[in-house]
Amino acid sequence: MFGAPEPSCVKMDGTHTKDNPQVTTLENEILTQSFSKAEVKHAIFQMNHNSAPDPNGFPKELCQAF
Repeated sequence: MFGAPEPSCVKMDGTHTKDNPQVTTLENEILTQSFSKAEVKHAIFQMNHNSAPDPNGFPKELCQAF
């Protein structure tokens, strides 16, 4: 799991994109907008207490307190 990836004969072919759903220009603009402070605060306060820490090792309660 943490070692080097095993060799694979599967290759990605970038030429077959027309049959895959794509986001529209409007959806792309919405998805790439900057986050507002209110959105970040709302997301932080939705997190459950006593769960795994974030990638930096800080518990959710610390983020909610400060």
